[in-house]
Amino acid sequence: MLKFTPNGVQSTFATGLTNYPRGLAFDRAGNLFVAEVGENPDPNVPAPGDILKFRPDGVGTVFAQNIVPGGNNSGPEFLAFQLLPPHPTPPPHPTPRPH
Repeated sequence: MLKFTPNGVQSTFATGLTNYPRGLAFDRAGNLFVAEVGENPDPNVPAPGDILKFRPDGVGTVFAQNIVPGGNNSGPEFLAFQLLPPHPTPPPHPTPRPH
């Protein structure tokens, strides 16, 4: 996987993608998640895939593995992240006073 600076300088960000990388998503910490589709010799059988996580320094780990597609648009390549706004802390409940 390559990284480009704003000036167009290219460098290697990460290596080790062995299958068909698809679907990229970043989290707020700068981690990159890559969906990697698996291989299966039988085209009629869905191949499991993995979700790889790469830290900003390029070190990669397996985030989730052997994800088997269940139908259309459900394999690892269709992974989506939804960033939710922070939930406000509810106000504390007053302690009941004895009568």
